[in-house]
Amino acid sequence: MLKKTLLVLLLILALPMTALASDEEGNKQVSAMPQGTKVIFEGAKGVLVSPADNLILLDKTVLRSFDTEERNNYNTSPIKTWLNTEFKSTLANNEWIADESISLITEEEFNDYKQYLSPNAIGWLKEAMKPADEPAESDLFVDNTWNYVKAILNGEVVGLGYATTFYASPITIELKDLEGLPGGYKLKNAFGKPRILIPEESATSDTGKFSSLSKGDKVRFANKWWTLVDVGRKKLLGEFDYLNQYVEPDQEVDKNFKEINTYQFSDEVTNYDASNPKSIAHFLKNDFKDNFINKSWIADIDLPTKAQYEAWKELGLGDNWLVYEAGVDGGKDEIYLITADGLVAVNPGESYPIRALVKLIEGLYLEDIGGGYYGVTDNDGIEE
Repeated sequence: MLKKTLLVLLLILALPMTALASDEEGNKQVSAMPQGTKVIFEGAKGVLVSPADNLILLDKTVLRSFDTEERNNYNTSPIKTWLNTEFKSTLANNEWIADESISLITEEEFNDYKQYLSPNAIGWLKEAMKPADEPAESDLFVDNTWNYVKAILNGEVVGLGYATTFYASPITIELKDLEGLPGGYKLKNAFGKPRILIPEESATSDTGKFSSLSKGDKVRFANKWWTLVDVGRKKLLGEFDYLNQYVEPDQEVDKNFKEINTYQFSDEVTNYDASNPKSIAHFLKNDFKDNFINKSWIADIDLPTKAQYEAWKELGLGDNWLVYEAGVDGGKDEIYLITADGLVAVNPGESYPIRALVKLIEGLYLEDIGGGYYGVTDNDGIEE
């Protein structure tokens, strides 16, 4: 238990000391903070939607441990394998992506690409603080850089323990040299340049060439805007705070939310029933909850209801995630996808992103960790 507690605290320990400084009153209780406060809970971004009830709505996240087997070598890490298999499968036209080319970036690349990333970028880098194939012989939590991997936190490079749950972002991909070939792609013109990747067989003559683009240009691929960082290699940079690609219902979907962030409300039953293993309620309260190190801090965890979303939507919660309404038609629960045009009823067997609504136990605090975010902690921050 001590190791698990210390592990989650690595996120906070890695911050600059200026960000750790508390005011004279210490950290604020969760219930004392204003609605809309941006929160990080074990690396997961979220928003405090109901302070009085200690409710945090987590973002749709690409959260992964660098390597839970206690290694810090990217080339042999599960996160590299996941990016080039399960994550890749969620991207439209992934057959255009060069084999094994999806990658986290190095610190050198981060410094080179920083101008293209958000000011508060957050996620793993692909380098250890000190490269090693195996963990150090000494205790895991001794001040030993051998056990740490570089990461970006609020736009700065820090060190985190390799088993910490953190963002698999930003990433780069390289496209195969299929421009103009059958089964390949071409670039449709948009905003004065060839920017949008479409299949070569698409009926349009309004196209251009990659060679006419420059580093820093935006390119649309897999329903997302990327930044072109190497024209010759057709290398694209993408930042993923969450995975928002739609997965077609007939595709094979991994039921494990921590690996692919889309989920069926249910593939067989329609009710939100925590006692039924086939319901999303059961998944959230069991397998999903078990992903957290400090799961004892979670009093309950649920999918938000339609009424809750309607009450909180003015907070700017975005779209493309599921809510539900209980007992609408003869006891049957209705499922809705939030879209830019409002709520749209969907089939419970289709797969969409979800956002978990976490109710924290009483007695927890929020600590200012910089970048406009507050980290959940059990420390009141008052120095004796």
